[in-house]
Amino acid sequence: MKNIKRFTARLTRKFITLLGTVPNTPVFAAMMLAATIFVPFAAADEGEDLYQKQNWRGAFEFYKSRIDADQGGWEDCYNAGNCLFRMGKYPEARLYYLRAKKLSPRSRDINYNLQVLGEKLSLPDVPQSALASLGDLFTEDEFRTAVVVVTWLFFFAAMLHVFTKSELSLWLAAALFVTGAFAWGALYAKMNGGPTGGYGIVMREEGMQSGPGASYKVIASVPAGMKAAIYDEEEGWLFVRVAASSGWIRKSALEKI
Repeated sequence: MKNIKRFTARLTRKFITLLGTVPNTPVFAAMMLAATIFVPFAAADEGEDLYQKQNWRGAFEFYKSRIDADQGGWEDCYNAGNCLFRMGKYPEARLYYLRAKKLSPRSRDINYNLQVLGEKLSLPDVPQSALASLGDLFTEDEFRTAVVVVTWLFFFAAMLHVFTKSELSLWLAAALFVTGAFAWGALYAKMNGGPTGGYGIVMREEGMQSGPGASYKVIASVPAGMKAAIYDEEEGWLFVRVAASSGWIRKSALEKI
């Protein structure tokens, strides 16, 4: 598969070179269509080549440029995390893996790498409620799609009962109503149930202060790589909750997921 992608990328570059010499022809239009199909393979091939040559920094910069330009998906975040892991930058790698997980929450590779990183960083286990764990398994778009589908099915079952007076259609409509209510609630929680400032990763070991300033008492030590829920900001300081502790840390010590 990798060889096919490399061949396709080289073929695309040759096509584009050829097209530059024969504009305004039907062949030009056809080849441009082919180029739009094959260019993503060429881009992926470039990052993969850098990674295979163990040019971790070059590969990371490539994937990061795609992410910053809104051209990358979860795969680019995942690949960027792999590069950072190879460079020994574990907190940064965890940041990019969590960004990938946000887009593809059920990926086995992402979840396995996060587990490995948690062990390397000696991060404590943070228990989650069953509802929060379930919400983490699906993206916001997936919940939105489920809401639309279940709502339409409910109306269909309700109309079926009106016309047929079938007991089965009544039970089906009731089940879909309960499922739809759960889906609506899950979607609302996904969109509005989190902390007001979102989540971030602490990039270095940081002291948590009792107030927004270095003069306040240190109440806890936050290890690098920990996930923090952000609730407030004041003069370069963030009020966060990390595991069971809440307090203020420097904004510069945290990167948002």
